[in-house]
Amino acid sequence: KNKKQMKIHSEIQVVSDISNFLKDYFIEVNNIYLNSRKIILIRHSKTLLNDGSFLGQKRDPSIDDTFEFNKKIYDLVFDDYKTISSPQKRAKETLNHLGIDDFQLDDRLKEFNYGKAEGMFFDDIISEFPFIEKDIKNQLDFRFPEGENYTDLLLRMNDLLSENNDDLILLTHQGPIRAIIGSIIELPIHLWHQIEIPYTYPIEIIYLNEIPTLNIDRKKFRELFKNFEGM
Repeated sequence: KNKKQMKIHSEIQVVSDISNFLKDYFIEVNNIYLNSRKIILIRHSKTLLNDGSFLGQKRDPSIDDTFEFNKKIYDLVFDDYKTISSPQKRAKETLNHLGIDDFQLDDRLKEFNYGKAEGMFFDDIISEFPFIEKDIKNQLDFRFPEGENYTDLLLRMNDLLSENNDDLILLTHQGPIRAIIGSIIELPIHLWHQIEIPYTYPIEIIYLNEIPTLNIDRKKFRELFKNFEGM
């Protein structure tokens, strides 16, 4: 009987120890999170020109008022962050739709400069600028004619981030967000265009020991990288 009681007592103690360990662990993780620098990346709401053609800087459409925002964006407490937006209409109007008017504008958050490819569809671009298809096959970071490449995009984004030590909300576009995420996870640059950035979904980056880390759940991670399945 005593041995049985001792065994039960020992098992209860183990459960208690594990429970205390987990409690302390989650407190520590929460403290690390609260004290970490945070960057929230948000792609603007959808426009009628997000139709598969290359929508960059030269065209500046308004957002589609019928598009439903992602529910997660309404959970953000904008007062806890410094908000910076692309000066393009679709970014500013996304913030206006949320009732946010306290934000700065920065040209470095603009979408890709697609140069002569602005407004064209991919097949037409390949036909008119065959060097692009060659660069793609050679896994190069090709530059759009009279426009940018992903290296240019990452340079201007990193330039902006290096100037700001605050917790930030950046209202921007698919290209800049792809560049930041691709850089963080060390994805080869010729694959960045395959990252899928959903409209109006807050994507959090946290800095752990000054190292940026993607902080999203598995479901959203699979959505961002769905084009990589089977590769």
